[in-house]
Amino acid sequence: MFGPAGREDGTTLTLPCGHDFHGSCVEGLRARGVAKVCPLCRGELPAGPEQQFEEATRRFFVVEAMVGRGESSWEAQSTADQREMKAVVQLSKNAVAQGSFEAANNLGIIYSNGQGVKQDYAEAVKWWRKAAEQGYAEAQYNLGNMYAKGQGVKQNYAEAFKWFRRAAEQGIANAQCGLGALYASGNGVQKDISKALLWFEKAASQGYDDAKLALEKLRRMQATASSAADPPVGSCDAQGVCAHCAAQAPSGTSLKSCSRCGIVLYCGRDCQLAHWKAGHKKSCKARN
Repeated sequence: MFGPAGREDGTTLTLPCGHDFHGSCVEGLRARGVAKVCPLCRGELPAGPEQQFEEATRRFFVVEAMVGRGESSWEAQSTADQREMKAVVQLSKNAVAQGSFEAANNLGIIYSNGQGVKQDYAEAVKWWRKAAEQGYAEAQYNLGNMYAKGQGVKQNYAEAFKWFRRAAEQGIANAQCGLGALYASGNGVQKDISKALLWFEKAASQGYDDAKLALEKLRRMQATASSAADPPVGSCDAQGVCAHCAAQAPSGTSLKSCSRCGIVLYCGRDCQLAHWKAGHKKSCKARN
């Protein structure tokens, strides 16, 4: 989750005094050792992107820990917790304006999960795209997953493939698994079982349990010479099918996301429980 801050040209930072400047200009003032104040009104400059990102993360973890202990909830927060999450969002946006792609990725997670804010997939996509376009691997995977599921954007497997591949090439295990699922199903790319196996194996070698399950199922299907019309491997996130039984959602309905990670899809509670027992519980915890 943590990593060095990036740099994004053309972003605008609103100073505490209300004046707007390019983030790079503010950083330039800070780096030159001149009076660290607004050039227009002499108001104090904000902290740098690393400090604002770290402060946002620290305050978020405090609220998240309270939710985990049952002392609060994302759906019914106290006034104090609402203030904290408002501060987390503002600090993160300030960090993004100064070039922190890590903060942009975290904003996407907050809006996607509805953590202290109204759940908004389109807003999540906006922040993930900012980071993904600058090469931030986790955001590339998250953006690809939204295209695969059609959340916040129109479902587009070709776009999902593009972003999964970029993240997978940087070693992101769940992106490698998602890429394998697209090759296995032929969604967004020509079906290629050998490439599906390759990417599943890459993810599995990192200990990614969903990839291990997908790899096992694909090899079993090959061994029994399953018909090409059979449902494709169902253990990864990208397919828009139940991760346990590989069933697709009936027309006009949608599958339910995992109640913990919000990424893997299920057709019902029974399938979620069975998939957790089969190994997803461990990898699900690793994502949080």
